[in-house]
Amino acid sequence: MILVDFFIHNLIGRTMLGYFLIFSVPTIVPFLFVKLVGFKGLRHLFSYEPKQSIIHGLDPRLKVTYPVLIGILSIFLNWDFVYYLVGFTLIPWMFLRPSPARSRVIITMAGVPVIGAIWSQGLFHTEGNSIQHLIVIFPWTLSWLGTPGLSSTGLLYGVQQSGRTLAGVLAALILLFTTTPSEVVWAFYKFRLPAAAGLAFSAALRFLPQMLERMTVLLQVVQVRGYDLSIPRRHDLSAWPGYIKRVFVCIPVITVPLLIGALRNTSVMAMVVDARAFGSHNIRSTLKEHQITLADDIALGALAAVTLAVILLVALHIGNRLIGITFGADDVEFRMLQQAESYTLSYSECYKLFEVLYQRREDLYRRMSREQQTEGPTPLHLEEPNITYTVNDESLSVSSWEKPESDP
Repeated sequence: MILVDFFIHNLIGRTMLGYFLIFSVPTIVPFLFVKLVGFKGLRHLFSYEPKQSIIHGLDPRLKVTYPVLIGILSIFLNWDFVYYLVGFTLIPWMFLRPSPARSRVIITMAGVPVIGAIWSQGLFHTEGNSIQHLIVIFPWTLSWLGTPGLSSTGLLYGVQQSGRTLAGVLAALILLFTTTPSEVVWAFYKFRLPAAAGLAFSAALRFLPQMLERMTVLLQVVQVRGYDLSIPRRHDLSAWPGYIKRVFVCIPVITVPLLIGALRNTSVMAMVVDARAFGSHNIRSTLKEHQITLADDIALGALAAVTLAVILLVALHIGNRLIGITFGADDVEFRMLQQAESYTLSYSECYKLFEVLYQRREDLYRRMSREQQTEGPTPLHLEEPNITYTVNDESLSVSSWEKPESDP
């Protein structure tokens, strides 16, 4: 009880707890990445995996289109339906059946962005001056970080946004693991896009894993030559300053060879491309021309069905965002998508509404301040000229607005 009271009521304890909550996840996530995947052999885990499967045999054009289409569709869905899209992206993995090593890569690459998004939104997606949604309230000593605390609504919003990230990552990894660079170039050529763009796209996908693997090799070389980079024990506080100093001294030793190696590999790749006469002819020929199969037709039908389903959900205002705004040539349409209601205001009317809100900004801010709210207040309705506000303990909204008759 004494320890709990220290971290809840004591300023030093609350500050320590706040620092732990803010920096724990950014520290743990890279550690989990290294433990689950590791840097050694990372290039091979991120590269094409030769294997006989239905997904490997699909048309490269479908696999190139797949992550782009999934990313676009995820934008239009709310979080009630975007996780159905995530479930759809899991179907190709069931047919692919990746190896255990690659499964760890998939879980890590899909999970790390999700954890980071949820935690960051929980810290920085807050509701103005309201504190009822805060799970943990940070003391004033952490005000320089720009977050009042850990927010429950922020965590929920992070879960909503993570569905879109998760769908895009799972779709992109299918392309990375099952498509060779030559197939990507062929797909770009069939799409009437420059073949050089396909080569650059495939090279970019493999650039980061190659850099990480080279960095691991350089660190091992430095340690073999006698440079001590062993991590001291946590309780050995006297050894940590020397370790940190050695790490900073080692940065230029690693960075310069890493840069030289990257430039050298780029030069070798350019010579290989020139030696194979890449780009010398506008009309390309390939050794293997992909033929449309039944699996391609089924995959194309599944993508078309998912696209049509998303269009219907959006058109029927079932699975799309809660608010829609359409800017026309002469007016602006505001849609409450859940109730299928819409309101249209001319631009002059919008300017007038914003002017009234701006003129009342100080009074509105005072009314939303937590210090001026009592526990359990009832909603307060304020009638001003041409506009009515609704104020409660968490938010302020414009409940109605009467258009001025004098305005055009």
